[in-house]
Amino acid sequence: MADVVADVALPNVLEAGASAMLMYRVPESLQADVQPGQLVWVPLRKKQIQGVVLHTYRREADTQPRHTLRDIVAIADPVARISSIGLQLARWLAETYQSRLYDALSLWLPPGVSQEMLMVWQLTLAGMHADPGALPEVERAVLYYLQKQSDTPEPELLKALKGSADRIKEACMLLKERGLLTTRTTSSRTAARPRYEAYARLLVPHEDLEQTLAQLKRASKQQAVVRWLAEQQHEQQATTVWAQRAAPQWPVRAITVATSASVAVLRSLEAKGVIALEQHEVWRDPLERTMTTVEPAPPLTAAQQAVWETLATAMAPTDGQPPVFLLHGVTGSGKTEIYLRAVAHALQQGRQALVLVPEIALTTQLVRRFAARLPGQLAVLHSGLSMGERYDAWRDCSGVMPGSYG
Repeated sequence: MADVVADVALPNVLEAGASAMLMYRVPESLQADVQPGQLVWVPLRKKQIQGVVLHTYRREADTQPRHTLRDIVAIADPVARISSIGLQLARWLAETYQSRLYDALSLWLPPGVSQEMLMVWQLTLAGMHADPGALPEVERAVLYYLQKQSDTPEPELLKALKGSADRIKEACMLLKERGLLTTRTTSSRTAARPRYEAYARLLVPHEDLEQTLAQLKRASKQQAVVRWLAEQQHEQQATTVWAQRAAPQWPVRAITVATSASVAVLRSLEAKGVIALEQHEVWRDPLERTMTTVEPAPPLTAAQQAVWETLATAMAPTDGQPPVFLLHGVTGSGKTEIYLRAVAHALQQGRQALVLVPEIALTTQLVRRFAARLPGQLAVLHSGLSMGERYDAWRDCSGVMPGSYG
């Protein structure tokens, strides 16, 4: 019988100067989901760490194995998967610049998804009722803190007690031996995750609106919310956008600001069946702060036209290696217009485009220009963005949006 196994690159260095790559068995429950490039949780010694799957393949199970393969525990993030091209480039980077393979692979992972398993200290039943005063100083401080704060990850405990980390860890182990503490593990929070926002939509038909308002006559805040939602709905009915929106809805934040109603008021209306409250993912798009007007492509000069015709011909689909061009021109000669047309042409062919900016100081100016020509087709990545914005931009570049600019 054959096992499905995976080679997994790990962030740890098991030997001096060597990148860690270990083999793990893929349990049957994960075989449909574990693919090359996937970020997974695997056991290493007495803890769990994250790793990147490099290969998966079948291997005949050894009837008398010298070393039993350990199982992959779980997929760390279903979105965090490196493409086959990314895996090849990461290997090239690691070999060319003599870096750890995992460090090179991490460049292709979504920003902020790295996690680690944390030890959480918690009280036993005996520890909940124990008298801290009868214990040595450090043990007393640990027990007193946990009786006040309950379950606490070890890094938070060390930070809160502000003593010697080794002495605090030793005290925790002694308390565990006394039967006053026990441990469990949990994963740390990711630095970036999808952002969700609460929305509300009115469930009352227009013909029943007055009756609903009459039933709410003793709840003025609830009346104000229903009236505001009805007014917004009426305004949208007069626009062409309305035909494309079967269920109009508005952010809860906008409703509370407009009506001075609390979220509790909205929950009361939800319980009465007057509105529905829903959570929807909100994309953090830095381009929302960029005011642009859509611009048509300008006519080309004779020199630009000659260059563009050569590039357009070369961009035709081919099975061979595409040619590489170096565009030479002084500042103001019109090179950016050629870049714009090349990107637009690639998008029309269903392909992607990556534009690299030589310095961050030029980003604002160039983003405005690209956004004016390619509205709704850009994702921006640079160090000036928040972790959440970079996380969403990474997902855009991974297939949600056809174009990428960074």
